[in-house]
Amino acid sequence: MNLAGKELSTREVVLLGITVAVALGFGLMWLGRQLGGTGGGVSQVMDDLARSSSRLQNTTKNIEDLKKKLKIGKFQLPSTEDSPKVLSHIDKVARESGLGFSTLSATAPKKGRKFQTITYKFTSTSELKSLVKFVDAIQLGVYLICLETWDMKPAEDPKNVQANLTLRAYFRQAEGK
Repeated sequence: MNLAGKELSTREVVLLGITVAVALGFGLMWLGRQLGGTGGGVSQVMDDLARSSSRLQNTTKNIEDLKKKLKIGKFQLPSTEDSPKVLSHIDKVARESGLGFSTLSATAPKKGRKFQTITYKFTSTSELKSLVKFVDAIQLGVYLICLETWDMKPAEDPKNVQANLTLRAYFRQAEGK
């Protein structure tokens, strides 16, 4: 082998190869430590993997507990033929919250790519506390209903607040569409 114009013997080539291999090994160990590793080898990797797995299981359990507590994922998407049931559900929740509707209107179902929606608009004059209670309760029901707009007119008395609310209810896509 020829290196920098000098012919190397077989012994020198072997020593040079070993030196480069050792230097490469130390360089890789140093790089691993710089990148956050401790150089502990397979046992360290297995310990890190076990800790990560345990954290993932705990996080998954915490998310499931939170979903149960917040009742997330408990709604259903009815067909649009069931829109009177959804409307009566909105009315029931409103009355339980202490609201009364002076006007109530519903739009025709709007078709989307994955579902259909119906928008319900109503005006209510009631206590602010009742409005907040209604907004919280309607979004935790068995139907997927979201508050779209909430316009309030200022009032001297917090027991006499007039609000215009718009709710959007989601329904499953019509069959065959």
